[in-house]
Amino acid sequence: MDNLAVSDHLDVVSPILVQCPLFAGLGEAHISEVARHGTLHRYGRGEFLARQGEPSDAFFIFVEGRAAIRVGEGRDAPLELAEVMPPDSVGEMGVLLETDRSASVVATTKSVLVMRYTGEQFGRMLKNLPRFADVMCRTLAGRLYEATRQLGLPELASFDEQPDPAVIRLLPSDFQVRHRAMPLKMDDTTVVIGYCDGPTEQ
Repeated sequence: MDNLAVSDHLDVVSPILVQCPLFAGLGEAHISEVARHGTLHRYGRGEFLARQGEPSDAFFIFVEGRAAIRVGEGRDAPLELAEVMPPDSVGEMGVLLETDRSASVVATTKSVLVMRYTGEQFGRMLKNLPRFADVMCRTLAGRLYEATRQLGLPELASFDEQPDPAVIRLLPSDFQVRHRAMPLKMDDTTVVIGYCDGPTEQ
């Protein structure tokens, strides 16, 4: 990881911050203030921006490059949940809730440039930029609204037994990873499928 001076890269950083949903609607002066509150870092392919289980001490906004969100890092085959790229942000919920990281973030391109904001810097922005607090409330409300629109489906914890390995093998493993879905149990000709995300019609 390399540390860079934000002031030397404002021409690259500022347009990304404008596009980031966390700062949507902020004026140019406020965007400059947001940039000054954070630090700029460059990671190489395979480097960890964050590791699952560690304290959520900061969140990241992607300026250049891509990274993978993974769980189960350290196993033979960690599960890749998503790919992130500019102007995505990662980790802000953990910082707000002061929880451990629920997943790892790993750089997947040769160069990944991110703005990093610690919990302390985040708190300062909330106090010093009232408009930022308004935008953050709207962003989180939007995410909550989308989450509540999901169908009310039972969670895995409501099943009494662990899935039978033979049932899990009913779907190819690459299909399960790609669609984040797994067979849980089978009764005669009925298969119960578990989804990480709400199932779509497709």
